[in-house]
Amino acid sequence: KSAGDFAITVTGTNVSTSNFQGSEDGVTVTLNQGSFSVTEEEDTENYTATYEGCSGTINIGEKKTCTITNTGKDHKPTIEVTKEADKTSVDETGENVTFTFTVKNTSKVDTVEILSLIDSVFGDLDGEHACKVGTTLAPNTTCTFTITRLIEGDASGSAHKNTFTVTVEDNDGSTVTDSDDATVNFEDVKPSIEVLKTAG
Repeated sequence: KSAGDFAITVTGTNVSTSNFQGSEDGVTVTLNQGSFSVTEEEDTENYTATYEGCSGTINIGEKKTCTITNTGKDHKPTIEVTKEADKTSVDETGENVTFTFTVKNTSKVDTVEILSLIDSVFGDLDGEHACKVGTTLAPNTTCTFTITRLIEGDASGSAHKNTFTVTVEDNDGSTVTDSDDATVNFEDVKPSIEVLKTAG
């Protein structure tokens, strides 16, 4: 925002201009002697406002300067990471499972850059052309990629569970990480035999 985006209000006695938009060059206002105050319509979500010389008492012939400074707040980036498997269970002998990975920039104002895509089982992920390390995401935008892997294991043991972790960075150098996991269970495959009997 610029100074002109902030609405200013001057209160006092016989104020010449009580409401106007801010200006970095300043705005001259006349008023009668007595108490006065200058305030702005603050954007408290994005800025911290400080006031200097903006309230008190003014006497005849006196000139005062009010300075309002708006300092931008550093909004930490936020992301939402999801990982989904197209199968919740497979035969213990193994089946191909397609995993879908999604990264959403839930920040209100910051564009973020993906620094890493890591899976606890599959390691560093290459992603795809629109969703990989180095991809930038504007606020409230999403990128997605998929991989297919053979998943196999013992039904009597633990399920296959792996966690997808993403780290991003905004323009101010602030980083944030989010994770999600997917679980694929193993179905027991009963043994089978084939018996052949021949007569001599």
